[in-house]
Parts: sequence; C-alpha cells; structure tokens
Amino acid sequence: ENTRDDDDTHRISQDEQLLRHSPRSNKTRTCPPKPKIYNYKQKMLPLFHRIPYYMLFLQLLLQSNTRTRISFVNAFGIHSNCNKHHCSNRQQALTAFSFSHLKSSITENPASNILLPTTKNETKQYPQNFEADIKSFFQNECNITLEPLPSNHFLLQSIQNMTHGTLYQLLPHNPNNNNTHILPYIHLLPTPSSLQEMIHPQTSHTLTTLQQRYKHTIPSIIHLHQDLWYSHSTIIKSRLKAKCGIASQQKRIYARQTTVKRITLQQSQEFLNKHHLWSSTKAKFNYGLFTKDEKEKLVAVATFSPRRHITRHTHPKYRSHELIRYCTCTNTILVGGITKLLAAFVKDVAPDDIMTCIDRDWGTGFDNWYSIGFENVDVMPPVCMVVDIEREGVRRYLVGANLHQDLEDGSTKGGRVGIGTEALSSISTCTTATQVKDVLYTQYKMVPVYDAGVERLALLISGSKLAKHAVKKRESLKLPPPPVVPFVDMEEDEDESKETG
Repeated sequence: ENTRDDDDTHRISQDEQLLRHSPRSNKTRTCPPKPKIYNYKQKMLPLFHRIPYYMLFLQLLLQSNTRTRISFVNAFGIHSNCNKHHCSNRQQALTAFSFSHLKSSITENPASNILLPTTKNETKQYPQNFEADIKSFFQNECNITLEPLPSNHFLLQSIQNMTHGTLYQLLPHNPNNNNTHILPYIHLLPTPSSLQEMIHPQTSHTLTTLQQRYKHTIPSIIHLHQDLWYSHSTIIKSRLKAKCGIASQQKRIYARQTTVKRITLQQSQEFLNKHHLWSSTKAKFNYGLFTKDEKEKLVAVATFSPRRHITRHTHPKYRSHELIRYCTCTNTILVGGITKLLAAFVKDVAPDDIMTCIDRDWGTGFDNWYSIGFENVDVMPPVCMVVDIEREGVRRYLVGANLHQDLEDGSTKGGRVGIGTEALSSISTCTTATQVKDVLYTQYKMVPVYDAGVERLALLISGSKLAKHAVKKRESLKLPPPPVVPFVDMEEDEDESKETG
C-alpha cells in the first residue's frame, strides 16, 4: 500500500522552490492558462427563463475562485497539473509553500532558523489521548509494550535540535526466540495545537534517511500522525499488525490461491477508498486479485497509468508506466500478490519499465520492494499539508490533481480535501511562507504537518523475472527487444500517446 500517484510526488528541492524551475530542464515552468470567460449574452441569456439566477452567480463565483487559485500559484511557484514538464525522476513534486527556514542558510542548529509568527490565539486540544490510545492498541491487541528510546540513542541525538514527537521501541510481552521478525520503531506525531508546537518539517525525513543508511542495525521506522490515526484507524491498525507479524489476527492468502482479472474503475475506486490509506485516484489500467473459491472475493487491487513516452540515451519512445496504487484487504496478508499483478500487467501491456512511489512514513523500499526488482531512483523531500484542528483533525491538501475544495460537510470527490476557497483567497496576497502559516492558523485554525517524503522506485523489465511475460505482447506489436539502460538521464516527452492494443 506504499504507492502514491504522481500528484503526491510533485516535490521540488529547496533551490527549485526558490528559482521556480527545474535545474534538470531548460524549460521554465509556466503558470496555468487563464480561465476561459464565457459569453453570457450568447450562451446564457436564452436560458434565463429556465435557469435560476443563482446558477449564474455560482458560475461567476467559480471563475473568481479560479483567478484566486492562479494568484496563489503565481505567489508560491506552484504549477498546474495541466502544464506538466517531465524530467529525470518524472513529475517533480511541488509543495504549496516552503518552510521559512529554507530561505535562509541552514546552520548547524536548524531550529535557530525557524521563524514562527507570534499569536495569542489558542485552540482546544484533541478530545482523544493520542499516545494513550496507541499504547492501549499495542497492549491489548498485539501484546506489545511501547518503551521510549533512551535519550542517548543515536537517532535522538541526531535530531536533538529539531522539534519532534516521541520515538518508541516495541517490546513483546512473551518474546519467542524462534521468532526472527524484527519489530519496527514507532514515531508518534501528535497534531500541534499551535504553531509553536509544530513538528520540525525535516524530523521524519531525517529519521527515515538515517534508518535507511544504517538499515542493518536500525529497524524500520513508522511515523504515525494523530489525524490519520483517528480518520483511518481500521487501515492503520491492520498495517501495524502486519508490520509486527501478528499472524494470529491476519488471514494469510497465497497468490496461487487467487486469479487475476481486469476490473472496472468503479470497482477499483470502491476497494481503494475502503482499504488504501490514501484513497483512490484515476487510472487507465485496473487489476484485481480474486480468490478461487465460490465467493470470488476481491482481495487486492493494483492500478497503473497510461503509457508515457520518454527518451533515455539514444532510445526514443521508451515505454514507461506508473504503478499508482496497490493494496490488499485489511487484516489480510497476501503472499506474492503484487508480483502476480505485475506479471499480468506486463503480459497485457509489455512496458519497458514500471515506476512507482512508496510512502516513507511506513518504511523504505528495502522492506519489500527491492526484493521484487525495483531500484531506488530518488528520494523526494517532505510535503506540507495542513490539519484543521477545529474540525476534529481533518487533513487538508494544498496541491495535487483531483483536489476539490471542501463543502460544508468536508466531503470531496476522491477523498482529497482542500483548504477551501475562502482560505485560498485570504492567503493569495501573502508573500512569505511565514505569512501563509500565520493566516491559516489565526483565521482558520489550520496547522502544518509534514510527511517523511516518498521514495521513487523503478523496475526495469528487461533482465527481470517479469521479462518472459512480455514476449508475446511485444511480438504482436512488432516491438524491438527492450533496451537495457540505467535509470539516469531520463527526459520525458511532453506528449502522452494512447496505448496500442
């Protein structure tokens, strides 16, 4: 379930956020085109006797919101998804606003560069006791005790100058010497109630990077955010049990006990909205794994993007696809499921490579993906989101495709909640990140939270175990043998052709 779509990987480096263009591309990023203004005399006046006047007002309001969004784009260097420039690691991820200390030189004491706005406004705390609920879950359902890491631990010494949550190690009640499963560390990140309590934006990213560097001595780290714990508790509890090897509460299914089928977009979206931590997104290719019994239960889903023509070295029109989403049913361990789904996709489409992104909040590619054949291409910086602490911790996203501004009830299409048109209008005149954070908190009680970034992975089909599945498809399409090139110097074409066959 560690995959994300392209929109979640629109991240740029610190220099790119300042220059507003990619150093790997000579093309300057441009802002989205101006919205089309309709001629109401020709198109709307003949319908006055049938369409209420408030519909016209709504149309004008939507245009005004679009202009507000564009002014926000111009102010913070965010680029629309309709104007994509692809570079070496695909679509560079873009953040809504950079943390203020990134605009100054980073010293040995990163915390000294953080300039937080002063405010006297206070807001209520969460009614739930986050850490107590986490400890109760591990105690009662996993027979595991959470023990804080000692203050002299290497990881804590590395982030002592950053504001951070609490890092725990997991201790089983009845340790089994025959059990070789290594329990992860748990990093609890409570939602801040004010800007002064905000977690440093680089904390989670730094911890995961250190763990990846010393992966043979430090177990994987799971970063648990308070807002996600209460909004997706069923999914998170299932994943924690799987990470901790609680097999007694997990149903184990082997890939040989399932069959692969193409499914509809509606089927995949319903499944992902229920079982994936990041909800569903649009995809061209949707595959599902069904059990072979009478029920034919859908137990796993993988979705893929259309083909993207890229150029690598001297190989034009390189066939590349994106694994956008993958997840299994909650409380289910599917052995070999992703490999079987990838094999079915390769057999039908015959790609040259498959790209994907994994959520570093739940570990790195070393945990599972490297064993399949994926390689690390890049590690993206953290992305900033905001949590609405007045609406019981609703997480709101600042950028991304299929991002819809919230209604009164907070519901959105696709499950990605925006900050609202009123908040967008308020921050459209801000010129610094500090001003944006001050406005969002003082007026709307929204505080920023940061993830650990994502890891960009690539699977080169040629030479992998999946190469044999693409032979017949390549012959039917009269394609030459797939080139074998490293994942460097990639430049993706602007045009995206339709899939043949």
